[in-house]
Amino acid sequence: MLTHALFPTLIGEWYYERHYHFKDIFFRNVLNHIGPNGEWGENSGHIDVHKDPDFVNFFTMTSFFAKEYVSQLQVDTDLWDFNLVKSWLTISDKWSVPNHNHEDAHLSFVYYMNIPDKAPSAPIHFANMHKPNDLTGNMFHLSGDKSVMVKQWNTFNSLSWNWTPNEGLLLIFPANLRHYTQTGYPGANDPLVNTVEALKNRRISIAGDFLLTFKENKAISFGLQPVSNWKVFA
Repeated sequence: MLTHALFPTLIGEWYYERHYHFKDIFFRNVLNHIGPNGEWGENSGHIDVHKDPDFVNFFTMTSFFAKEYVSQLQVDTDLWDFNLVKSWLTISDKWSVPNHNHEDAHLSFVYYMNIPDKAPSAPIHFANMHKPNDLTGNMFHLSGDKSVMVKQWNTFNSLSWNWTPNEGLLLIFPANLRHYTQTGYPGANDPLVNTVEALKNRRISIAGDFLLTFKENKAISFGLQPVSNWKVFA
């Protein structure tokens, strides 16, 4: 049989060649990007890691990679400004990240900054929410961790796809794509830490979101017009 994989989802993967140099810079600045007791993540309010002047090379590289991602879609990147609207740290060991997406943005990324040897090798999972090949509605149903019908998982029947990250890995993906990370310790939480030495023993990633806006006003009824065209009245 001749098979055709229609409408695949694009995930971009890169490695930062200056990772260890950046890692040294990162740990000299990390306490500026967490709360006084070690709070992290979007809900901590520390969502401007990309504004750290010492991190400019990393985020410039990330923006170039975002443009490369869009170029792979055969879209003219010269039309767009790639606005990095927020970035934050995830600092964990046992804590799992639940299934979620960033649908208020256009592109998202995650960069694996620090994965100590003792940290769990937890992969990031990307979820297939639509299951277009599930003909009966439960062909791919899981009982526990196993399927009662599927003999072997592949791109046509998978409910999720995953990467087990290494330090220096950067992934870029559609912001509305649901994803999650399981450490193998359901419900477990990590105590907050607020010293550099303690943080070096934790699994740390940098995540962020891009919004694409036109560089110039466009006579097009879709897409975000330039920020210069925006105005707040109230």
